[in-house]
Amino acid sequence: MTRTLTSIAALALLTGCSSDTSAPASTTPTASTPVTQQPGTVTPLPTPAAPPATTTAPHRVDTSFFGVLDGVDEHGLPRIQAAETAGMVTRLWVTPWSFGGDEAAQIAGINAAGLPTTLDVSAHLWEPGDNASGLRYDARQRLEAYRARLEAAGALAHVDAISPIDEPNLDYRDKSGSIVAAVAIIRDVFPGLRVRCIFAGYRAPCSPEIFDDIGADSYQGGDNVLLQGGVINNFAQRLLPHQGLILVPGGADTRYRQPTPSEWVSYAQVHLALGRRVELCAFAWRTPADQPVLKGICDQPALRAAYEAAFRNLTA
Repeated sequence: MTRTLTSIAALALLTGCSSDTSAPASTTPTASTPVTQQPGTVTPLPTPAAPPATTTAPHRVDTSFFGVLDGVDEHGLPRIQAAETAGMVTRLWVTPWSFGGDEAAQIAGINAAGLPTTLDVSAHLWEPGDNASGLRYDARQRLEAYRARLEAAGALAHVDAISPIDEPNLDYRDKSGSIVAAVAIIRDVFPGLRVRCIFAGYRAPCSPEIFDDIGADSYQGGDNVLLQGGVINNFAQRLLPHQGLILVPGGADTRYRQPTPSEWVSYAQVHLALGRRVELCAFAWRTPADQPVLKGICDQPALRAAYEAAFRNLTA
């Protein structure tokens, strides 16, 4: 079912607060299992209230890529995201697996980019692996030591936001029992920085109210994810007045129509007009070998080019 850009923008101004819990559990950390879309009539509701004015009102939609577009260069070495996305992004996301998982390369990449950076510090807070374990016994000490290394290398000056972990509400590594403690440690070790989180869209978020910026991903849906009753729109309406919105497009399920880059941009601009901080963080994942219908941005040349063009236009 095709939606126009105008209808996407108009229907973004909706209220409602429900979580998408009907889909089955995900089997991979990058894409949730598709659910069947239900047709229905979409009725616009009143415009949500704008957040209170701030001294630094956002003036544009920020752009970033979660992960690198290609992963490695022609020599098989980790590609530098800063060079790969130059001119397309206004922010950088650095995760434990960015830059080949090498901390020295990550720090060098942050300095090379010179962009406001969000750091995922999960490797310092939890034991690695997909499990529901609690925090490391020495999580605070690890995070303090990491902060000291960032500061010594000059990279801390570029870091303005911290994320405890990607998708803490995944069913197979649920962190709901430790996420509040993790955020408390982060705020102590990195005072004054924003704390952000991207949740999996197929499950209710855990403690979303403790974050400054929140987002959800939903790779299985069709164009309804941005409309009333859709996963992303439902999530956006959960925002507290002070919270920023992170939008995470990420390829497409070939069985459904996915919003186009221009429709994501239009939706982002609606929330920007309300005075919210908004970031379009495209998830540059590849197609999972065990789920070939979930086509990542990296394996769709036309879609990748469309995101690159849209992001360049936003950063111009």
